[in-house]
Amino acid sequence: MNEKRTSYVTSKIEDALLDLMREKAISEITISELVNKADVARVSFYRNFTSIYEVLDNIVNNLFGNFLDRIVLLNKTNDEKEWRDFIFDYVYNIYSNRDIFQDVLSVNISIVFSLLLDKRKLIQKKLPDDSISDKYGLFAKLSLINGVIISWLENDGDDSPEDLVNYIMNFVLI
Repeated sequence: MNEKRTSYVTSKIEDALLDLMREKAISEITISELVNKADVARVSFYRNFTSIYEVLDNIVNNLFGNFLDRIVLLNKTNDEKEWRDFIFDYVYNIYSNRDIFQDVLSVNISIVFSLLLDKRKLIQKKLPDDSISDKYGLFAKLSLINGVIISWLENDGDDSPEDLVNYIMNFVLI
């Protein structure tokens, strides 16, 4: 199958999942519902994915992939500007996709951020483990950042992204 067609089918499945997630928790969505909503054949689904959670993982990778790579590079620095730039970009990525996060993922938000934290196994392989700080510091920071963002989204993003970044920065360089 050509790459353009595969991309089209994958996109339809991802969009359909986001639409269904507006209505219910991901655990309640069936593959039959998903392929019907996407208007694709079941075989097309299985040609591209093994489960509904893999579709969600793909969406999360599309939204956050480069941030996970960037945070690994930040692990060994306490450079305030680099951390501020990272957090600013991260928050603005979520802010610019807030319709997805607030409307679509409101019921499923903890699953999405849990998927992000599950990526720690991939990140862990790239990190030194010379000290307790090396082993856990980055994940503590990522958990803090994500926890604040989840709370912010649950409060309808009332505070500005700039205020959120400034607040998070109080804790990141400790």
